Amino acid sequence: MHKDIDKIAFILANIHSGSAISLLPAFVKEAEQIKKSIWLFPGGRIDAPDIDERLQNKIYEKVIKGFDGVVSWASSIGAFVNHEKLTAFHYQFNTMPIVTMSHEIPGIPSVSIDAYQAMFPLLEHFYRSHNIKEFAFIQGPAEHGSAQDRLKMFRDFHVKNNLSLREDLITSPYDWSEGEQAILELIDKRKLIPGKDFKALIASSDLQLYQAIQVLQRRGYVIPKDLLAGGFNNSLESQIAFPPFTTVHSPIKEQALFAIRELIKLEKIKEKSYRKYLHGSLIIRRSCGCIPILDSYKNIIKANYLDSDNIKHLEDFILIESQNCIKILNAEQEEIFAWINPLFESLENSVKNGNTVFIEYFETILERQINNEMDISRWQEVITHLLLASEQKLGTILQNKIKKYLDIARILLAEALVRSHQKYQWKMDKLWIVIRGLERDLINIQNRKDLSSILYVHLRELGITRAYVVEIKTDGKAVCIAGFDNFGPLSLDNALIDQSDQILPNPFFQTDLSGVWIVEPLVASKEFLGWACIKVGEPVASIYEEIRHALSKSIISLRHLDSIQRAQTDALKAEKLKSAFLANVSTELLQPLDVVSEEIVNILKLHDEDKLDSKVKEINEKLKRQKSLLMALIELSRAEVGDFDFQNRYITLLSLFSKNVQNLNYPENLNPLLYGDEEKLLRAFNLLSSFGLKNEIEINYTNNGINITFRNYIEDKEQINKYGFELETTKLLIQKIIAGHAGLVECIHDDTGLFWKMRFPFPCSEGVMQTIKSNTIYILGDSHRFENLKPYLYFNNVEYIWVNPMDLLKNINEQQNPGLLIIFLDYIDKDNMSIIYNILKNQQFRKIPFLLFPRTNEPVYVWDSIVSLLDQHLVDKKVGKKIVLYDLKKDMSDMITSYFANDPVIEIYIVDNSKALHDLYKEKYSFDLFIIPANQDIYDQIFNFIQHTVQNIPTLIICDSLLTSQIIDPILDRERLLLINDGIYTPDEFKSLVYDILLGSHFLSAYTGRMVKKTVLYLNEHLKDVILRWKLADYVHISEDYLSRIFKKEMALTPWDYIIRLRIHTSKILLKETSEQIAEIAENVGFSDQAYFCRVFKKIVGISPLAFRKKKQ
Repeated sequence: MHKDIDKIAFILANIHSGSAISLLPAFVKEAEQIKKSIWLFPGGRIDAPDIDERLQNKIYEKVIKGFDGVVSWASSIGAFVNHEKLTAFHYQFNTMPIVTMSHEIPGIPSVSIDAYQAMFPLLEHFYRSHNIKEFAFIQGPAEHGSAQDRLKMFRDFHVKNNLSLREDLITSPYDWSEGEQAILELIDKRKLIPGKDFKALIASSDLQLYQAIQVLQRRGYVIPKDLLAGGFNNSLESQIAFPPFTTVHSPIKEQALFAIRELIKLEKIKEKSYRKYLHGSLIIRRSCGCIPILDSYKNIIKANYLDSDNIKHLEDFILIESQNCIKILNAEQEEIFAWINPLFESLENSVKNGNTVFIEYFETILERQINNEMDISRWQEVITHLLLASEQKLGTILQNKIKKYLDIARILLAEALVRSHQKYQWKMDKLWIVIRGLERDLINIQNRKDLSSILYVHLRELGITRAYVVEIKTDGKAVCIAGFDNFGPLSLDNALIDQSDQILPNPFFQTDLSGVWIVEPLVASKEFLGWACIKVGEPVASIYEEIRHALSKSIISLRHLDSIQRAQTDALKAEKLKSAFLANVSTELLQPLDVVSEEIVNILKLHDEDKLDSKVKEINEKLKRQKSLLMALIELSRAEVGDFDFQNRYITLLSLFSKNVQNLNYPENLNPLLYGDEEKLLRAFNLLSSFGLKNEIEINYTNNGINITFRNYIEDKEQINKYGFELETTKLLIQKIIAGHAGLVECIHDDTGLFWKMRFPFPCSEGVMQTIKSNTIYILGDSHRFENLKPYLYFNNVEYIWVNPMDLLKNINEQQNPGLLIIFLDYIDKDNMSIIYNILKNQQFRKIPFLLFPRTNEPVYVWDSIVSLLDQHLVDKKVGKKIVLYDLKKDMSDMITSYFANDPVIEIYIVDNSKALHDLYKEKYSFDLFIIPANQDIYDQIFNFIQHTVQNIPTLIICDSLLTSQIIDPILDRERLLLINDGIYTPDEFKSLVYDILLGSHFLSAYTGRMVKKTVLYLNEHLKDVILRWKLADYVHISEDYLSRIFKKEMALTPWDYIIRLRIHTSKILLKETSEQIAEIAENVGFSDQAYFCRVFKKIVGISPLAFRKKKQ
């Protein structure tokens, strides 16, 4: 049966990066030609590790209804799933015609680029033209069919040409955006040397190659001088790279348009499967060493002999004119000394010797300035000036020689200007001004009614004539909250989408929807918020990604405003209640005093001692109750003025009830952690227990958190009425306390007494409490205890999954986060405890809520952090850990000893000479950690001891002054050694650092550790200077991101946290030991602003610099 295909859904991972960038302009032109509407669904890669990208997948559900056919760029969305799952995904669309791109699905037509054959001419060119026989290869994603075709050709090419195929020269599979990780695997993990172990680097995509080449160039490699390089796709990265990449043109745009045309040809819903191929072509640029311009230089430039007079004239000319050119360039001093002066020296060298040094150096400068977004157009003035000056001041021989070099420089500059323009267009589109205006107005939006007008004003400037925004409400319903068309903004009150699989309400979806549309998934704060349907105006893909981000943030902002408005409404109600309540305060406070006064008069009339004692006790009870009431009022008053701080820590729940409850309907051996202020919670439960004759507590757990019902039994209703004002005061105070723990409380009373229903959200590693956000609950530990816990679990629609710690660690790597962790620490051995410790410290798990049950016989019930709770379980309880403090100053030894004073497992030994160390070793046989000062003589003693005893004992070096290269150089390549400055870590952080070292999993490799030590040296040597991230990274020859990761891994702090703490510690020393003004001290430790210094100092130390100085004096 024939079916007209008018609305085409096009599924792809994104439209704003990689090969997809070129599609949008082509789609706009194609839609106009074929008179169809094309709807793009950039919903991310299926089951991507990043949760926000994974949430974008929900937009694919909207493809099923309302469209006549589907084109799916299957390879782009299937990078993280296997063939079976990708096939199942596409079969959900089998009710309509469908064509796939670059991945064959059984029974579905497909259009592919023959990547296997396209790879051949690239490899053939390197082999035949450049005699390359040692290739390294960066793999694409494992589940990407085209990527694997490229790998297959790489292997087959070696076999066909009898070349040795080394598997260590082929990386593991990597995502398209992971070129940096891929090259680091080759050169850092496998220790391969570019230019020696492999002479050419081939990547599965230009984006991978672009990132890999950046790493190599930061480490000093020059392409193609040291290493040839080739990519695949001919994407924008291959054109803006330096040097531009030799690559394979992959006709993605042509493939997408061909797939649309094939879809339109299909006359039946289920068409017989077929596969059609498009072919790529080789594009030769400079990264492979084919440099036509430089080859021609050799013919242009000849090393003619210069006599002594010409040499003198040349030197004088360069000396004078270089200064004139510096004025034209208006360069900074650093730029002049580092780059400009050497450039003119290279010009002199080239003219004298007839070489290409000047050409190569000038090209390097141009590329550097492009990368730093500097204006290179001034070089045109420089070249013109030098040409005119040479004609006026130099003889014919020198004129001709300099002119040849300057002519070549003109050609290079022309190329660089084109490249600069391309890079600028790639990074900064002229339309960003409109986008920024849109973002500004969306951030400031106060209600949803204004959203349509804001979109109408800004998006029309981008050529967008229609757009609609759909929000998923908390009840799961989809509502179109904003939109506009050619006639202006739309009023969309309650524009409900009736059918869950539609993308727009029926009235809008039935109108003329010609052209190209993008359905952008709106995701923020790990939540799927809805989607935006935008008719494409300006065909610049990146602006639609920016619109998506801006709308996502706006909806989050509107939801926050909704919460604030609800809170304001509740606050207004509470204010009215408070006013009524406070109106009675005076009377309520005076009444008991009148009663006491009257009772005292009656006492004076009594002569019976028994009656006298009874009366005194009665008065005492009334006074106690009145005191409690006054205390509650004082605390309420403090809360009203903001003087009600919470000192939250991890505490066991049942420790709050032991003194207050006669009847606890809950097993005492199931005692989970709660995150809160122990003193205030005890105060709340003490207040609750003061009502009624008997108290009873019930505990259970639901999706929203930990639920506690506190019941007061009383004799009769009149007793509740008698409490009156006191009960209302208690309610208000308890509400303040529970609200301070992000909880809720409700008070209900009946004939039997009072019910206080409280709910506390679950704690997490960051302390901030959370509720369950997914339906999966992981359980670790004792199954018997879980069976005991089951009667108290009231979770709805959840799945319980038993996991061991290793499985959980695997799930972390696969980004599979549970809704809740239930952990029983009883019977968990040291190795598994270590895994749990690292899991809960992992950034991905820091906001996952948990129910953690400490060991039953745990002597302590309060902890500052989860780390401090688990630390004590990580070391072997049978064998003490021996830490040797060798030749440390007494105050430092005493301080470290005090940190571990209450730890029964840690044994501290203070030793001050080599003989004593050997004597101690004869007695103890082994040590677990050395802590030593930064001193060359002590290095020798300790390292000789370690070598003599054949023990690989870790060493922690603490330097009590600023580090120098003399201190660090001897230990740069030392394994299992950590170097820190004194005063950087808090006591808890220092203990955690030591525990990590004792666990044996803390240290990086010697090579990577060397980079960290050099970074620490740089921070010490540049304490007073402004430290720029790129300069710091450049100093150790690695990227900024990689530096941050390895530094945090070894030092447990980022480089930026480390330098701030080092500066503050140094300032504390100067405050104690000098009389310098605070402004001088701030400047001496790298703070240009005294006020900022004082704020940072107080935040870290707890008091101001002036108060600190007075205290120490």
